[in-house]
Amino acid sequence: MTAGRRAALRATVTALPVTAVAVAPSASADPHAFVEHVLLLPPGPARTSSPATSPLPDHPTGAESA
Repeated sequence: MTAGRRAALRATVTALPVTAVAVAPSASADPHAFVEHVLLLPPGPARTSSPATSPLPDHPTGAESA
C-alpha cells in the first residue's frame, strides 16, 4: 500500500466515527425529520419550497425592498 493510500484510509477511518458522533444526536431525536431533511432534500425537491429564493442573483427577494 502506498503512503497516499494509507493516509487516505487513515483519514476515512478517523472521519467516519467523528461524523457518526456529530450526527447521532439529531438523528436519534427525530429520525423522520433527519431522513427528510438530510437524506431526501439534497437529491430532489422537498414538500415545501423556500420562500427566500430569487430568480436573479443580487436581486431583493421582496423583504428588503422598500
